[in-house]
Parts: sequence; C-alpha cells; structure tokens
Amino acid sequence: QKQFPSNLKMKMTRLNYLGAVVSLLILINGVSGQEVPEISADPVTAPVNQDEEIPDFPDKQLTPQQARESLTRGLGKFQGIGTMGPVGGEQTVTRDSWQARLVAGEIAAEIVGRFEDKNQKNLYRAKIHYDEQLGLFVMQYAATDGSERTTHVYSDPITGRDYHRAVAPSMPPGVSVRYIRDQGKDGHGKGRMQVTEDGKPVFRAEFAFQKIGPVDDEEFEKTLAEYEQSIKVLKSNKLAFVPYTTREALPRSRGNKEVSIVFQNDLKKAVKYWYVGGEENELYGEMQSGERRPQQTFAGHAWLITDKDDKPLGYFIVGGVKAMARIGPVKQAGNPD
Repeated sequence: QKQFPSNLKMKMTRLNYLGAVVSLLILINGVSGQEVPEISADPVTAPVNQDEEIPDFPDKQLTPQQARESLTRGLGKFQGIGTMGPVGGEQTVTRDSWQARLVAGEIAAEIVGRFEDKNQKNLYRAKIHYDEQLGLFVMQYAATDGSERTTHVYSDPITGRDYHRAVAPSMPPGVSVRYIRDQGKDGHGKGRMQVTEDGKPVFRAEFAFQKIGPVDDEEFEKTLAEYEQSIKVLKSNKLAFVPYTTREALPRSRGNKEVSIVFQNDLKKAVKYWYVGGEENELYGEMQSGERRPQQTFAGHAWLITDKDDKPLGYFIVGGVKAMARIGPVKQAGNPD
C-alpha cells in the first residue's frame, strides 16, 4: 500500500488545519500606508520581529472617505516572500505575486495572484470592498485549490496599519489568530501572524513584499481568465460519493500519482473525513456544513466520510485528476474501526 511521503503526510489535527488557514490569510494584501523601514530589492531581507506582541483586532470603524484613501494605497503590482510553520518547528518558504485594481463605482478593489510553497501552486482571486454598516473592509477570497475564505480588514487611518480577522470558515474552539500588516509609501511592506490555541502560540507566519509597478491590465485579465478556466475544470471533475456498506467492502488506498481533491460538505451537519489505509482509518479533519477544504492525496487513495459520532456515510476513490469530492445524502451503516 502506498503511504504519503513524509513531506506530504499531514495528520489533520487542528494545528495542521491552522496551517491551511495561515496560507490563505497570507495572500490577503489590500490596504495599508504606514511608514516602515526601507525594504531592499529582495523582500526577504526585511526581518519581522516575532517576539513583539501582536495586538487584537481593534473595535473601531472607518468612514467612507477613510476607506477610499486607504484602498488606493494597496493598488498596483506586488511580489512577496515569507515563511510559515509551527512554533518551534520547520518553516516553509512561501512566494506570492499579485495585482490589485479599483472596481468602478464602488469603494472596492479586485485582486488576482499566484501563490506557491513547497507543496502547492495556486491561482487566486479576491475582492475587497468597504461595508458601510460594519465600517470595515470585507475580503472575499477563492483559490484554484478550492479554498474559500471571508476576512474583515481594518486599516488604521493614522498609522496605516492593517488588521485582519478571519470570519468564515470559523476557527476551531479555543483558537485565535492575530494578523497585522504595514506598508510604506513606496509600496514596500511586511507583516506577521500568530495563531494560538488555548492561549499557547502554535503557528506563525512572517512575510515581506514590495510594489514593482502599476497594474498591467492585459496581464491582469490573462491571469483572471486562467483562474476561471482552472475553477471550471475543477468543478467539472466530480468524484462519486459511494455509500458505505461494510468495513470489508471499503477499498484500501493504493497508487503513487500525486493529485489534489476538494472536499465540500453539502450536508446540513458536520462531518469527519478519514484516510483509509493500513489496519486503521486515519482521521484527518472535521468540516462544518457548507465548508470546503482542499486535500493533497494520491490517485487510487480512498477517503471515508463519517458523521461527528463516527458513523460512516460513504467514501471517495481518488482519480487521476484534480476533482471535487462533494459530500451529500447517502445510505448510512456501521461504524469505522
């Protein structure tokens, strides 16, 4: 039976889930304007002091005029580099490039970009718009790995510092994320994030970025079209959700071609997903109703879906291409063991 290589195998505890959350939040680069130390042509030379306390998301609001002024500072073409990983553990290098331009007639901007680390390369798009009722920016993000996320952003009109708060999907119980981002007038900037679980730091990220020019509309549209085509292909490839009968009938994972899938929970209840391999099934994570979660795996691998009480619902067999694994109503039977 083919097992995950050590650099890909992820036991999806809450800590591993936080890694996915952090990678998404790092991509959110919208508004800012604080005067920060000059950053060289290589943004990685801009160190971030992880020992400094990261403040909570402020209980403040922006006026429409403040929002307009703040938004314009994040427009243009950017590139960045960073690291992320568990506190005291191995740090993964991330690279990001994006463009942000205004949306006509709104206090809003649209963003397209490319993000990569050692395990993935994704295109993404986002829209950040001012919500007058909230007095905040709302960022809606989606990537070609199937990830989706909504975030609130407050940009301090005096310091220009950005504060980010994840809204959906919600964080696991006891988990808190603090994220700040600073940017100078030349467009260069840096940011950092810390994730705590039950008050203890468990995950961190730091990054630096630089503005490399104005928006290239032709390149923007080309990247956007590439993103939309990738999403179209992903949604057209669907794995069959096979009803569970008995443990003996549950196929074991085999195969060595790396591929990614996207779990989507269409049920009106939370579910768990398990890797089927060896003598025991391995729990990877839990998803709330309506949640979507990308998963790196291999063609031929089997994934069992259960309810929160570990009652089996059905399973997926991974194919040879990137695909959606949509979890819907099926016949229920037995218990995983």
